[in-house]
Amino acid sequence: MATTRMFCFVLVMILMGICCSAKIYKVGDSEGWRAKKGGTYYEWTKRKEFQVGDSLMFEYDGNANDVTQVSSRLEYQFCNSHSPKAVYNKGHDVVTLTEPGYHFFITSNHSQCVAGQKLVVFVVHEHPTIPPPPPPRKIHPFGKDYKVGDSNEWKVPEESDFYSKWSEEK
Repeated sequence: MATTRMFCFVLVMILMGICCSAKIYKVGDSEGWRAKKGGTYYEWTKRKEFQVGDSLMFEYDGNANDVTQVSSRLEYQFCNSHSPKAVYNKGHDVVTLTEPGYHFFITSNHSQCVAGQKLVVFVVHEHPTIPPPPPPRKIHPFGKDYKVGDSNEWKVPEESDFYSKWSEEK
């Protein structure tokens, strides 16, 4: 009995961990953080949905490279690392995505950045765990249809309060 309970508890904990935990993404997968032939990391990001709480793991040669987080799309596009939001240079850095929106990463090595060593990710809020509200109880079948503005239709009237008067009459 105790063994069955323990097994069920462990199984529930594993399932909760799988469905509710944040993910860690290794940037560039097996290639790691380096200049991409033929472009940026767009192909790497396009099939991923990043959520608040997820992390990016950057692996690279810390003696020759870094990860520079910049604040704007322009800094990203032009490989401008002059006023970074953060700089990581250990060679194995994990960056947790703490807020929704766009996050921009480049290398401060300008030639490497221009060659494609830059990453932009879009982070969404965590999926809500609250169930949606129930549907309305009943649709009243005796409603009445109105054509907005009657014969004047839907257009800008000369009188500024035309639609207010029109709706009061209904």
